[in-house]
Amino acid sequence: MIAVLRNKATHKVLDSNSNKDVYTLDHNGSNYQKWVFIQQDDGTYILKNAATSFVLDSNNEHMYTHVLNGGHFQKWRFHRQNDGSYVMKNLATSRVLDSNGAGNAYPLDSNGGDYQKWFIEAI
Repeated sequence: MIAVLRNKATHKVLDSNSNKDVYTLDHNGSNYQKWVFIQQDDGTYILKNAATSFVLDSNNEHMYTHVLNGGHFQKWRFHRQNDGSYVMKNLATSRVLDSNGAGNAYPLDSNGGDYQKWFIEAI
């Protein structure tokens, strides 16, 4: 599946670039805003950027993309919320993908806020 990830609070979408940065921007239809969902045998997903082929990666402090290595820092669990959005939890850190109004994307402990909820819009 190829999809755009739209933040519930900001309505901006998850974006990336060739420098491996991850952030959110207004939707513009570019391939940098499209993510290929690759399901793993353990039920997690790897998200590959359609423009760069780098995958969504994280540590305790930063969100970025990187060459696929199959490690747990590149695997994500999707937890469906009552409103149809998802909280994306990193398998290695147990932190979730968070954002803010300035367009930053970063890992944070789960707090139930709308900045941590993402709508998956299949293309």
